[in-house]
This record gives sequence, C-alpha cells and structure tokens, in this order.
Amino acid sequence: MRYRLDRKETIESRPDAATVLVGRAALAVTGERVCTPALDPVVWVRGRTRNTSDYVMLPGPAAVFFGNDFLGPASVALVRPGQEFTLHLGLDPGVTVERVHVDDQQGSAGFFGSKRHKTYIPQIAASIS
Repeated sequence: MRYRLDRKETIESRPDAATVLVGRAALAVTGERVCTPALDPVVWVRGRTRNTSDYVMLPGPAAVFFGNDFLGPASVALVRPGQEFTLHLGLDPGVTVERVHVDDQQGSAGFFGSKRHKTYIPQIAASIS
C-alpha cells in the first residue's frame, strides 16, 4: 500500500515500530440500536457509514467520536474509498428490552382439515433509563 503524505515526516532509527498519521477523516454515521429479545435483553449500538475519504482504511482499532465526545473504541476491517461499513460500538446500558408473552391463538388448516396450529404472540417492551 502506498500513501502520499501532506508533509514530510522524520522517523528516527530504532528497533521499535513507528507510527505516522497518514490522514484523518470525519465520516457521517447513522446510529442504530439492534437487539434480539428472544435471546438477550441487551441492546447493542452500531453505526453505519461510508468511507468518503480518499484513503483505504487498513484493518485495526479506531476511535469513534460524536462531535467532541468519545463514544468508544471500534475495530475496522479493510475499507476501500466509497465502501459502506458498520462500526460495532458495544452495548447501550440505558436501554433494555423484554419479550412478554401476550396471547396464544389456536386454529385449524381448513374446513375439512385436521391439522391444528398454535401461534405464540409476544410483545416487545423497551425500557429506557
């Protein structure tokens, strides 16, 4: 991979690895909460965005900010310019969901049918603290 830097950098000779900032990009992120109440009451936060920079984003850790507020760390896979990707930001401690059993319904397949079916009807209740 070859990157053109905006300015010259001097890297001292040493046995340890050196880090140089290649570029910085502010990406428009659409936040969303995801949950599977049948399996887990935890609500997870993720952000969907597109790489609008001119750089290929290499795999590794990333710091996610909303304005000046640090939201948390994220892990990024290789992302090409223009490619959409998802940032997994962990759980949202302020929101929980619960799957509540509301009703059972029974019915049959038809007028002459002998097959019966039972339908379980849940309701999802969200709690925001």
